[in-house]
Amino acid sequence: LYWRNLPGIPDTASTQEARDQVSRRILAMESAQGAVPVTYQGQVINYFFYDDPPLVSRLRWIPIIEVALVTVFFGVAFFGFRNIKESEQNYIWVGMAKEAAHQLGTPISSLMGWLHLLREGSDITPREVADRMESDVMRLQRVANRFGQIGSVPDRRPADLVSLCEEVLYYYRQRLPHQGKGVVLEGVFGRVPYVLLNPELFGWVIENLVKNALEAVDPKTGRVVLRCEIAGDHVQVTVSDNGKGVAAVDLKHVFKPGFSTKRRGWGLGLTLARRIVEEYHGGRIWVETSTPGSGTTFALTLPVAT
Repeated sequence: LYWRNLPGIPDTASTQEARDQVSRRILAMESAQGAVPVTYQGQVINYFFYDDPPLVSRLRWIPIIEVALVTVFFGVAFFGFRNIKESEQNYIWVGMAKEAAHQLGTPISSLMGWLHLLREGSDITPREVADRMESDVMRLQRVANRFGQIGSVPDRRPADLVSLCEEVLYYYRQRLPHQGKGVVLEGVFGRVPYVLLNPELFGWVIENLVKNALEAVDPKTGRVVLRCEIAGDHVQVTVSDNGKGVAAVDLKHVFKPGFSTKRRGWGLGLTLARRIVEEYHGGRIWVETSTPGSGTTFALTLPVAT
């Protein structure tokens, strides 16, 4: 009887072809929306059919398009994150290789020096040379043990943390003439109970902290203090220096792989230290204080062995 706004069918068309098109549209509208009965005095006298405007029909595609865009976004984010992780992993492998070369370089150079003294017939007794060479060989063995335990759950046992700190101090005091004649390396130790730790790996942590402190201080006026004391139900170790400090904007990045304030650093020492302390020993490590030009204090805690 009447139609309006049917796409492709003029409102005033009266041909049989137009009516056939309207009939086909009626069937489509009835299946999609249903028929609205038109009643008069309780009797159905006709039916009204309707459909959505073309714009509404196109709007139905918006959720599909949104889902597709979100899927593409997450896909790009996933592949980007995977590439970042792969590049970070590659960087860690490179850093590990450099760290291994650095750790092995010192005892190897020392062994070559002792061999040279033996060939030259130095006044040093063979007994003394053998003792020094044995110390370097034990150092090499310790380095090999450290790298062998990275990536696996290490064995822990009750150990004296003070003795471990004293070993680190002794190791670096033997090398202080190369670090600077004015550097003071001090140890302040209280009576602390035993803690569960892996001596090889945890010694690496202390060495990294002390080494960073020695590299940050002035060779003539530098002072590094290694403390070990009880703090409640934990043992706390702090390494303080009067060096150049770390800028406030860099404090949240110091434990991230690749971050380093040194020109030739590869930024892996503190990353490994954090993993060893927190993942392997159930402790915590953080920057306690740091003031540019005044120094830095690193602190770590370990639970007391029960």
